[in-house]
Amino acid sequence: MKLPISVVINTFQAERYLDLVLRSVVDHVEEIVVCDMYSDDRTVEIAEKFGAKVVFHDRVGYVEPARKFAVDQSNQPWVLILDADEVLSPRLWDEFAKLLDGKCADIIEFHWLNYMFGAPMFGAGFEPDRDVHGRLFLREAVTLHSEVHQGLRPVDGMRVTRIPFSDELCVHHFTYLSAEDFIGRVNKYTSVEAGQVFESEKVNFGRVFRKLGRDFWKRMVVKGGNKIGWQGLSVSLLMLANDAMKFAKILELQNGASGESVLAAHRKIAEEKLKN
Repeated sequence: MKLPISVVINTFQAERYLDLVLRSVVDHVEEIVVCDMYSDDRTVEIAEKFGAKVVFHDRVGYVEPARKFAVDQSNQPWVLILDADEVLSPRLWDEFAKLLDGKCADIIEFHWLNYMFGAPMFGAGFEPDRDVHGRLFLREAVTLHSEVHQGLRPVDGMRVTRIPFSDELCVHHFTYLSAEDFIGRVNKYTSVEAGQVFESEKVNFGRVFRKLGRDFWKRMVVKGGNKIGWQGLSVSLLMLANDAMKFAKILELQNGASGESVLAAHRKIAEEKLKN
């Protein structure tokens, strides 16, 4: 029997794993909603093949506004939010069915096992015991926010249940294929995050150096990145680059160094040099 759940998946150029994601849910839920940002690959074709309700949202650079819109298009009492690279373990459905039948939870949390560069991440800050989300919920149990990385907020008084982690009771999250893939995908997020930080606080050189050094040490040593091979080192370095990119963009904003203003300054310098 299918569960009274709407699976909501936001997509953009998501053909890599979307068929696997949909295979992991299609036989278990009453509704699948795919909200696409006008992909020009096979994303929509794949979604329609699995019987998903496909809706569209303008490209806004990050998922949160489109996710809120997509949830509003769904019609089941329970909502399960997935990304287009997240595959559910089959046994999770047995746990979901028990919890829904028992009416003992309003929000159900479970664990993510992240894969980067072909390996499961059991360190470097991405270990599954730290990566827990309440992505299955009664629609009245949470509020959704449009700001990047703000996600879901439980409504006060809601009952939260957590499913313990195992390899058979988690979401398998297939993330970055390479360093190039990582940098291309995080560039837009760091721009948005830099704008949010710029509006609320100031950044100075001392804070930048302390945070970058401390976070790299924590990922490599405290959180065991050094124990998971070259992938652990790569992930730690890339997260360092992610934070450095964000701080560089904040410093640009604080100093009014937009692309247009720098171009004007460069042209002025060139004009002066030509006079000599």
